[in-house]
Amino acid sequence: MAETSVKYSLNKEEQGRAFKGLLIATGGAALTYIAQWILATDFGPYTPMAVAVLSAGVNLAREWLKGQG
Repeated sequence: MAETSVKYSLNKEEQGRAFKGLLIATGGAALTYIAQWILATDFGPYTPMAVAVLSAGVNLAREWLKGQG
């Protein structure tokens, strides 16, 4: 059963979701760095967009791998 949310505080479930979001964002940034290093490509002003797209890709892969069982 989900805990109720209290203003200006985070319960364990909310902390977990925030931490997952942090990991997803960090994963997207890491993949961008790795892609720039391996491909010797500079995304330039599009780096924030690349981070956002790769973060969405990390989340998509996480959901796809989660599955049912």
